[in-house]
Amino acid sequence: MNDASVIFWAAAVALSFCSCSSSGSEDDSDASSTSGGTTTESSGTHGTTTGSTGSVSTSSTTGATGLATTESDGSSDVDASSTSSPGESGESTGASSGATLEGSTGATETSGSDGGIDCADVFEGSIRVTTQAELDDLAGITEITGNLSIGHFNELSGEWLSNTISSLDPLACLRVVGEDLILGGSSTVAHVDGLGALTHVGRHLWIESNATLENIDGLRGLTRAEHLTLVNNEALRNVDGLRALATLPAGLTISENAALEHVDGFGALTTMDNRLWIRGNPSLTNLAGFNAITSIGGEGLGGTFPSLWVSDNVSLPDCEAERLRDSIGVANIGGSINVSGNDETGVCP
Repeated sequence: MNDASVIFWAAAVALSFCSCSSSGSEDDSDASSTSGGTTTESSGTHGTTTGSTGSVSTSSTTGATGLATTESDGSSDVDASSTSSPGESGESTGASSGATLEGSTGATETSGSDGGIDCADVFEGSIRVTTQAELDDLAGITEITGNLSIGHFNELSGEWLSNTISSLDPLACLRVVGEDLILGGSSTVAHVDGLGALTHVGRHLWIESNATLENIDGLRGLTRAEHLTLVNNEALRNVDGLRALATLPAGLTISENAALEHVDGFGALTTMDNRLWIRGNPSLTNLAGFNAITSIGGEGLGGTFPSLWVSDNVSLPDCEAERLRDSIGVANIGGSINVSGNDETGVCP
């Protein structure tokens, strides 16, 4: 994380503390193991979690540049004015596998299989996995009602902890994540083909700091998410896997992806109710993939940041950003606009 991103992260986190609806202090601790329906009290701000046979109350798992919060009853209304760090879901440590989780797994009426795996389970609650063995245990699950965090963001250090996950293939049955889906801190995952069945993310899809991630083609079935963040995935060259994604009500952030050359995968995207931020992508040369966008509503993060922010993309001609602004229409952008630090001498075709 460079100095500019640290400043940006710090500003966003500071804003989250100002706008957070929950009370109490933040910490990086997990609740203790649960079994047999025993209720475990979490020591942080995330409230009470119920054991493996009980109900679930979750909080948001969002990150440095956006976004969602839940009320204490576990509802998934998006509050685009608040931010916090990814991966801190208030889950409790599972007694069986070592994965960080809250909730339970039960069979449903869903039928079908994938590669010989019986796709028939719903996981009620939230789970965080940091090893391949933990992720392998999710084979056969079609829905996770809470958050799925693949990787662990340490809120105290502001860094992703290393993990040993190399393949998402065991998630071949997964169709729905009810709240946040986070993939972060991997140095071995090259693709997300294991998410080929995924169609819906209830809140935030967060993909950050995955050093070897080359493409996200495995998300080709995704049609709905509230917000999408793509940050610091240094090998990611395109977003072609997102061609079915037509709406991002809470907005889109694309930042510090060193190899990203274009955004053509967003051709189906037409509207967003909050913000579009394209920042610090040194290989990005055009924004033609956003040509279908007709409006951006609201102020980015409650007016603290712009609604349309295209900056510090050193290979992107300023005229590309200006053309996007004019294509959408200033009157159709609900908040302020920042176009700066791009290639001022670049020529648009």
